[in-house]
Amino acid sequence: MRSKEKIRQEAQETLKSLNNTRRSSVTQLLHDRLFDSDLWKKAESIGVTMSQDIEWDTYPIINRAWREKKMISVPKATHKTRQMTFYAITSFDQLEEGYIGIQEPIEEKATEIKKQEIDLLIVPGVAFTKAGYRIGFGGGFYDRFLADYTGETVSLIATEQLYNNLPHDEYDQPVNYIITDQDLIHCDKNRKES
Repeated sequence: MRSKEKIRQEAQETLKSLNNTRRSSVTQLLHDRLFDSDLWKKAESIGVTMSQDIEWDTYPIINRAWREKKMISVPKATHKTRQMTFYAITSFDQLEEGYIGIQEPIEEKATEIKKQEIDLLIVPGVAFTKAGYRIGFGGGFYDRFLADYTGETVSLIATEQLYNNLPHDEYDQPVNYIITDQDLIHCDKNRKES
């Protein structure tokens, strides 16, 4: 099987190659499917990364959550320890440019949130299987965070990001659900079948 690094590069190239029409169509479908899901409707507190570059746009998700009076928290990464801490924000003014240009909360302006206070975590990544295993951007931050996270997890992806198999280790944490532009996938069912 190919290495994670090779698949990561290939998946990123695929995402970069999507034209604007495809990107905006997928984005709209992902958001609609998320907002229609019970995962969204039941969640009062949502954790999400600030999207950038080739990632699916999370800004409309944050705006929608605020309109619906849901709590939104975004992560701040500590690179020495590869840990993430989530902070609740009520305005984009509470963010600043952090590591590799990612918007992160300004600690003095935001409220730290314990992971058990997050009902639904939207987990980024570039390549996924239907069993919920994923290849992220290579830092291992989410796998560490998810190791003892007990809320629901969902990833939003284009069908182009689905793979039949991916290499995974015992510390890789699969997500519970994947929303694609075509489907909502219950990953734990697929893990039991494999």
